[in-house]
Amino acid sequence: MAQQCSPTLDDVQCKLEDALQTAYDEREQEVIDCAAELAEARRELQDEVLRRKQVEESLALRAAQLKATALELTQVEQHERQRLAGVLHDHVQQLLVAAKFRISHLAKRMKQQELDEVVRKTTALLSEAITLTRTLAVELSPPISLNGGLVPALEWLGQWMQEKHGLTIRVTADDEGLEVGDEKTRLMLFNAVRELLFNVTKHAKVKAADVQIRRVGNQIQIVVADSGVGFNSRPLGKPGDLVTNLGLFSIRKRLDLLGGRFEIDSSLGRGSRFTLRAPVSPGVS
Repeated sequence: MAQQCSPTLDDVQCKLEDALQTAYDEREQEVIDCAAELAEARRELQDEVLRRKQVEESLALRAAQLKATALELTQVEQHERQRLAGVLHDHVQQLLVAAKFRISHLAKRMKQQELDEVVRKTTALLSEAITLTRTLAVELSPPISLNGGLVPALEWLGQWMQEKHGLTIRVTADDEGLEVGDEKTRLMLFNAVRELLFNVTKHAKVKAADVQIRRVGNQIQIVVADSGVGFNSRPLGKPGDLVTNLGLFSIRKRLDLLGGRFEIDSSLGRGSRFTLRAPVSPGVS
């Protein structure tokens, strides 16, 4: 029977060193893994801090834009009030005063022919005042429901502009996919086109304009174009000296708030082209 040899001191020492090395390697790997986890957590924390900083900056920018928009729209509103006050004071009020003055003559004795003349002129003055107030009422609130669709409303606007301002409007539209579901969006686009057509009557020195409506992806696009005198289209960041720029600036800001766009292409002597784009509401095809 063979005699079993006892392990030597060197063997024991060797096994102990191997065990210690293994424990050291495992501990070192744990430290490396922990350091990697800490580094990853640090990167995630830095990313989160950066994301929150970007969100805060975006919110601050949006708040500043909304504040600026509110101030600019207040300017536009004030200008419109002044315009309406001017119409009432310089036109309607003057007509009514003149009619009152002529009616006061009825208290005097006069021949039938003179009486007929006073009545005729007074009636003419009152008729003109009524026409002005009706026109003003239509400008403030068109007597057409946008529930019937944006295209029919713009076609009606074209007819009205021709009747009241002598401006021929050619409205062309794609056959389908044009309507935006949001009534506020339809109203905003209608008012924007009306503002642009009023500008044509005031400044372009032409008797015709085009309104083109089409669907572009998930947006509705409206182009208002004329071949008039044009203007130097400078950036609308500042309204500048032209009163017209207030209206154009208002259109741009309102479209920006809707997630749309407003583009101007104009120069002296070659007409103007205004492009409005607004998102189509979900569910509208």
